Amino acid sequence: MHVPTKRWDAFLRAIEMGLPPARAAAIAGLPKGVPGRVRALATAAREAMETGAPVTREMAQALRLADAWEAAEAKCIRDSITMLRAHALNGAWQAVAWLLERRWPDEWAQRSQWHVDISDLRLETLSDEEVERLGRLLGLRNLSPK
Repeated sequence: MHVPTKRWDAFLRAIEMGLPPARAAAIAGLPKGVPGRVRALATAAREAMETGAPVTREMAQALRLADAWEAAEAKCIRDSITMLRAHALNGAWQAVAWLLERRWPDEWAQRSQWHVDISDLRLETLSDEEVERLGRLLGLRNLSPK
C-alpha cells in the first residue's frame, strides 16, 4: 500500500483540527478505504509483533502511519483542552467542549444518569408490552407480572 506523503500529511493536519477520519481523508485526497486499511494493517502489525510473527513492509508502513495518526489525534485533544482552559476564563468554552464530545464521545461525552423510583410499581397494572419494555430497560429477562 503506497500512501503519498503529502496526502498523508494533509490527512494528519485535518485530524489535528478535529475532523473525523473519513472527512479528513476526503479533504486530503486519499482514496476512500485508506484510513481503514491503515488501521487494520497497523493492528495486524502489532499482533504480529506480540506473537513473534513476521511483519511485512506494508504492515510496518501502516504502523508508522497509524502512529502518526494517533499523535495527530492526541495533539487535537491536547490543543482542545488548552483552548478549553483558556476560554473557560472568559466564558467561551462550549465550542471546544462540543468538539471533544462529538469527536471522541467514549472519552468526553457527558454521561447522563437517571434515578427512577419504582417501589410503588405494580407489574399487574402494566400491559404485557410495558412489562417487556421495562424488563429490557432493566436488563432482565422473562419479567412477568404473573
